[in-house]
Amino acid sequence: MPTSVCPNCGYSLLGLESIGTCPECGRSYDQSEMILYGWARGSHETVSNAKRSRLIWVMISSLLLLLFSSPGLFFNTRYFYSAIAVSIASAIYLFSRRQEVDHPGLIQLRFNDVGCVQYDDLAGSSIIRDGFRAHGWLFVVVVSGWWVYTRIIGQIGPIAFWFWLPIMIVSGAFAFRGCSRFRRAMRDVPEGSIADMNAARCKPSLWHNIRDFRFEETRSGNRRLTIDTFHRYFANNAIDAEIQCTNEQAEAIEAFIDRKIAAARANRLEASKQ
Repeated sequence: MPTSVCPNCGYSLLGLESIGTCPECGRSYDQSEMILYGWARGSHETVSNAKRSRLIWVMISSLLLLLFSSPGLFFNTRYFYSAIAVSIASAIYLFSRRQEVDHPGLIQLRFNDVGCVQYDDLAGSSIIRDGFRAHGWLFVVVVSGWWVYTRIIGQIGPIAFWFWLPIMIVSGAFAFRGCSRFRRAMRDVPEGSIADMNAARCKPSLWHNIRDFRFEETRSGNRRLTIDTFHRYFANNAIDAEIQCTNEQAEAIEAFIDRKIAAARANRLEASKQ
């Protein structure tokens, strides 16, 4: 699958050499890194990167997840309608993000000698999203403050208060650390650099951590690629995407992933014996 657009900024590379430097952003490109485009599926799927045929389902499932995660919303009319309003506003915002993508697909999959990664947002910088990633820890602080206030006015009991408050404090500490790391990474990101921007958000999954992968044909005739990884403490659905490709391309992609996984496991095994 030859590279037809710059994987970093989306600039057309038609007519240029297969290996070289993008005249728009100055980043190098070559065929050693396999790059695919498509739509997100599973836990990666949102209104901004799902197929058009799945948009209604994604919106409904997101709303149901919000409602069932807070059963009290069903019994409070004001909060119920507020939740619906927030969901609709979020859907409108995410839908507008799909219109800003200059790449061949709504998501980007990258495979190289080190590992693989899925970039779920190719629309560039966003004040709302980047602001939350950079300062989202303040939300935890606000919630903790509200929790203390409700205890002072007697709306919650001491057992619930002292159970949840330490959890909020620990969550805030982790959130602050993650936000600080994101701000440091974003300082060096040039404007319009999709690759560097997503690299600041997403860490690649190393080949030797791949637990399993599936590349199955969908009912629409596309292929759904799912790659599961396993780290020391948890499993992760690193890649879950739907792409368009021919049978020959599908076989080449599957063989490529198989080779990378086998080579990484063999190197790890050899290193453990030394």
